[in-house]
Amino acid sequence: MAFLLTVYWKDAQLELATSRMWINNEADAPAVLAALKLASNAQITQALLSTPVPLVAITNNDATNDNVETARTKALVKMRGADAGSSAAQFAFVHIGIPAPIGSLINARYGDVNNAELQSLKVKVLSETGVQMDKVEQISYSR
Repeated sequence: MAFLLTVYWKDAQLELATSRMWINNEADAPAVLAALKLASNAQITQALLSTPVPLVAITNNDATNDNVETARTKALVKMRGADAGSSAAQFAFVHIGIPAPIGSLINARYGDVNNAELQSLKVKVLSETGVQMDKVEQISYSR
């Protein structure tokens, strides 16, 4: 099974870059990073290894023309984490783009924040800092 390795770089002028490559297994990641570093003057600031997820568990996973949306048209979903309890603390947010949204999700300029699919999704989504989302705050439309 192959894994997607994403490497984030920063050079001496603080310019940022990203490299992506497939590798054969997780155990190869440190050696690949070491080899990449030997070939570059930039600093590796972060590396992420994706784990492929089997898609067989998804039912009805076919593209449809139900409401004639394309993958370029997106529902932009903004979710918010729980109140941190301090007036100075900021809420954690997550933004998710959903391509070719279904009509019940968004059928005007803004979508239904009480949509059942998104309500079940929000309890499974975390922010970059690990905060669980507890509210679908806004759904907007993008083309």
